[in-house]
Amino acid sequence: MAEEFKPIPAPEIVDVRFVPGIHGLLQKYEKVRGITSYSGQLYLSGGRIRDVLLKRSSSLSDYDFWGDFDLNSIKDLPGIETVEHWPEIGVLKTRVDGEIFEFIATTDVKKTLGGNDITSSTIILTEDGQLEDFFGGLESIRRKEIRVNEALTKFKTDPSQILRTFKFAALLGFSIEENTLKAALKTKELIPLSKESDLEYEVKNILSSQERDVKRILNLMQRHGVYVSEFKDYREDINRCISVEDEIAQEPLVAEVEKLFPENELRLVGGAVREYIWGGKIDDFDFIVDESLDSAIGILVNSGYTESTSLVLNSNEYYVNKERHVVSIAINGMDVDIACQPKYEIDKAIAGGDISFSCGVYDVHRRVFENPEIVPIILSKDLYFCNPDRIKDDPILVLSALKQLSRVSDIKLSPQVLKTITEGMPLLIRYLRDNPDKGYKLDLASCNTYSEIVYEFFRNCGASDLINDSIRRRSSRSSDETCVFANPEDISPKDQELITRLAKRMFGKSFSPEKFGFETYSSVFYVLGKDLVTTMCLMRGTRIYCSAGANRDKLEGFLVDVLERNPNLWCTINTKSDKMQKIYEGVGFKRANSIEEIKEILKRQKGKDMEKVRYETLENGSICYFDEDKPDYKQFAYSH
Repeated sequence: MAEEFKPIPAPEIVDVRFVPGIHGLLQKYEKVRGITSYSGQLYLSGGRIRDVLLKRSSSLSDYDFWGDFDLNSIKDLPGIETVEHWPEIGVLKTRVDGEIFEFIATTDVKKTLGGNDITSSTIILTEDGQLEDFFGGLESIRRKEIRVNEALTKFKTDPSQILRTFKFAALLGFSIEENTLKAALKTKELIPLSKESDLEYEVKNILSSQERDVKRILNLMQRHGVYVSEFKDYREDINRCISVEDEIAQEPLVAEVEKLFPENELRLVGGAVREYIWGGKIDDFDFIVDESLDSAIGILVNSGYTESTSLVLNSNEYYVNKERHVVSIAINGMDVDIACQPKYEIDKAIAGGDISFSCGVYDVHRRVFENPEIVPIILSKDLYFCNPDRIKDDPILVLSALKQLSRVSDIKLSPQVLKTITEGMPLLIRYLRDNPDKGYKLDLASCNTYSEIVYEFFRNCGASDLINDSIRRRSSRSSDETCVFANPEDISPKDQELITRLAKRMFGKSFSPEKFGFETYSSVFYVLGKDLVTTMCLMRGTRIYCSAGANRDKLEGFLVDVLERNPNLWCTINTKSDKMQKIYEGVGFKRANSIEEIKEILKRQKGKDMEKVRYETLENGSICYFDEDKPDYKQFAYSH
């Protein structure tokens, strides 16, 4: 055995003993010492260290140890299973207790590491918890880039390393350092001339990854014109994915949101992604930003935005929904919702999602899909449940699928998905019957182009009454009516008069003219027919302050549309108004049943003097409230 080597002084040494995750790596030293009885200098390097420093869960299963090993002796030790042995380069790959350990025999760690390709994989963790960085790996991690020292020489010697470069760039979400990329593109034509075993190894490594990772890697390669015939089966999907990515990247609205959050992870999700893939009409944009709600609001304020209490936003205004941790803005007249989710994890998010059509995730800064495997699935309209086991606890998931079936043609349902929907229908129907205040959710799947498919599911389960009620609510508006969402100052005097006329007709003697000072409201929603307003809703922030309809069906259907636009609304209703209570409860509003619940709802009203609020329990056990200066005006508090 050769003489023990001493570590060459590194240009950067960092004590990481107390960094989360390092302790687990240091324990592997004890394991290696125990199974090999090796007492010489020992070092751990490779992707495991990089992933701990990046605070990312590692998909790697191997630990790379360097030392002056006798590999043939290690092969024969009990408890060690040899996976592969490359004696010509001094590497032994083994399996111990289900974990992969690679032993690299060397007496000159710097020289051996120098032959490696990617700098972020050359960082060493010593047995006493020090990082030793010979080749600038720490700087590569800080800059989030893949760099290969002497790249041109290394790629000419072993062109298969080009595949590794693109693989790690795609999987880590790193850019490729400028000189490394130039060298890769200059030598990419040499890839087919690689040593057969080297090329086969790298291709196998890529294709054995998860489907999502395979497509992320090949996507990046395709963008740079790096093509290997072994990947030809993926080419059509990758080209389509790139086409959609490029289209989203050219969207001015996405660029505007990116300018607001240049340093935060930012993702486009939901219906907009689906419609880009389908080439359909986009109604709104949903983003997820890796930031707290308060910090996101601060960013908007610093960018010149001011808070609005209106759901109808002008440019440079924002609206906050604290319950959902969402801040909304409007860009070029388009609604933009930005959900604040620090430490967003795509796999957990998808597992907690509903159906495949809603699962596209586009990384705005990197301009790529994080889950490119979803693109051909959505494109082919292949509908499935992200986590069908959740249906037994949340049968509304079935309704998510039915809503898409009612709106989109040519959806593909596998026998298993059809079985899941069929078996979930009794649970959904029971839920809707047990929760009549949730019936409005079914309305979103009614009276659409392909709703007959949905109706058939309900009829087969003997639930035609639920469908009939939903159709009645949804079909109450005639085709010549227009729904208007506007700021009060934008409403014409004629429309103001029509709205007031409807209110007078509905409220009769209880009509209060002072309630109809339009300037006191933040937004007004109404349905305009021919010289007639059939339904209206006056808003102050998230409070429905006053609503009216030509009949119950029209008002219920209208409120469903209002709630689809913003589901977190609240209101108060006179305890004597049984009709209005039933209407609001019928579309999903819940009455506060305790003093604490009433207080929580009323706190949303800016300027409300809670010290003047009094509470009373009625004969039927319901709890209402009134202001001390209006003891005869008792109200229930409702929230959605």
